Amino acid sequence: MRTRTLAFLSVAVWAAIVIGGATRAHADVPPPDLCTSPGQPCQNAGAQYNQAGTCAATTCTKMIPNGDGGMTTMTYDCNLCQTADGGTSGGGKSSGCTIAASGPAGAAGGAVTALVLLGIALGRRRQPR
Repeated sequence: MRTRTLAFLSVAVWAAIVIGGATRAHADVPPPDLCTSPGQPCQNAGAQYNQAGTCAATTCTKMIPNGDGGMTTMTYDCNLCQTADGGTSGGGKSSGCTIAASGPAGAAGGAVTALVLLGIALGRRRQPR
């Protein structure tokens, strides 16, 4: 009886955390053509980030969450590797890495995950003898 109560309480606490917790995770992922020192040679320019170029100071953008659950654009100073023709491979279009989808898709993913794990937990419980 005690094990059953503990298992139910564990599932209830876990479900409350998953359902009521954060629905998205964000990570700052630098642009693939990022470099460290303007004016220095770099090897990650071009569309495939595999060409020789020169590091240049520029402005990058990324998406960040705003207060109402949506996303907004933020600009920041960065250094990007540019090819000899002056174009940047990323054009300053870097964005934050969204781990889970925002909006209804993100909420549905959390609910599906919760249901799958609940099914696994119920399937693994001991059968009476």
